[in-house]
This record gives sequence, structure tokens and C-alpha cells, in this order.
Amino acid sequence: MTVIDLSGRVAVVTGASRGIGRAAAEGLLKAGCSVVLNARPSNEASASFAELEAAYPDRVTVVYGSVAESATAAAIAQSDQPSKPTMADRMQHWAADRETLLDAKLR
Repeated sequence: MTVIDLSGRVAVVTGASRGIGRAAAEGLLKAGCSVVLNARPSNEASASFAELEAAYPDRVTVVYGSVAESATAAAIAQSDQPSKPTMADRMQHWAADRETLLDAKLR
């Protein structure tokens, strides 16, 4: 199985407190990605996010609320995750990912 390195990337995961959303968030974090976690406020969400923040302290940002509300969507967009990569950064990541995928197909 090929593992893709997502270091330096940022993902937003809505519904991240349980189920598929939680699994997706954890997988992205394990791959090196920084993640903005989102869910409606609940004790379950607080506990779930606390576990992820403890395991990945520098790569987790939590934004509570419904993404259908403009205030929540704005908070996610303005989260304190690393700034967006430049076009050169994106091209470099694309080239590296492409080579990794091509190498995996040739094996």
C-alpha cells in the first residue's frame, strides 16, 4: 500500500466528531496533514476533538458550529492553520505526488 505524505497541507473535515468524518480526520492527521475539525457543539465532539488535539497538538484547529451558518464558515476560512501554499509549492507537491504514484504503478 502506498502512503502519501500530506505534510504542509491543510484539510477541513466537517462532521469530524464521529463515524466517517472522525476516521477521515484521523487518516489525514496520520498522513501529516493539518486539519480543521468541525462539528456542532456536543460533549461527544468535545471529547473526540480533545483526543485528536492531544495526539496532534500542532496540527489541529477546532471550529464548532454548522457550516450552513455563515459565521461558522467564515471561522473555518479564517482558521489559524498555516497559510495557503504558493503556486510553486503546489507544483512541487504535485510533481512529487505524481512521481510517487508512477513509481508505485511500476512495481
